[in-house]
Amino acid sequence: QTLFLSQSDNGTVLALRNTDSAGVYQDVTVFVKDKRSAHGLDWRDGWLYCVQRCEVTRMKDEDADGRADLFETVSDGWEIGGDYHEYAFGSKFDRDGNLWVTLCLTGSFTSDHKYRGWCLRITPDGKTMEEYARDRGVSVNAARFLMKGVFGKTGVGRQAELAALLREAPLNWQSPIDRFLT
Repeated sequence: QTLFLSQSDNGTVLALRNTDSAGVYQDVTVFVKDKRSAHGLDWRDGWLYCVQRCEVTRMKDEDADGRADLFETVSDGWEIGGDYHEYAFGSKFDRDGNLWVTLCLTGSFTSDHKYRGWCLRITPDGKTMEEYARDRGVSVNAARFLMKGVFGKTGVGRQAELAALLREAPLNWQSPIDRFLT
């Protein structure tokens, strides 16, 4: 049993292993270094997914040495301008295999870069809101309007609150945007 822990201040992801199933993590190794502000980790199909400021990356330990050695960009469909507040927060996978990523506003006040202030659904094949909206036959503006409705209906006002709500959502939870679009 392995627990992954992000140290977002220095970009390190630790792997804590419970080697004897006694509930104590006896083995701690550095799984990966230099991940930019990792704020969201989840395991799926043999890969550790990591939401960073600039992208969603998936990582795998192929040679079983306890360290990631294979890295793939899953999605980087949003802009980052270098502002201190441009964080990305990720959820666990939902029942459909999607990750939800909320993007902080540039400077905490404005949305100067693509998708800042949005909550993006990253599909299992790495699609962003723009691609998702196009696939659903609606404009990005309509999808953005629907996301404002999600904030209103869930009673949250900040991206971090929505990400926390999504992390705690039951497995049979249906995305509010799907209810509008289907």
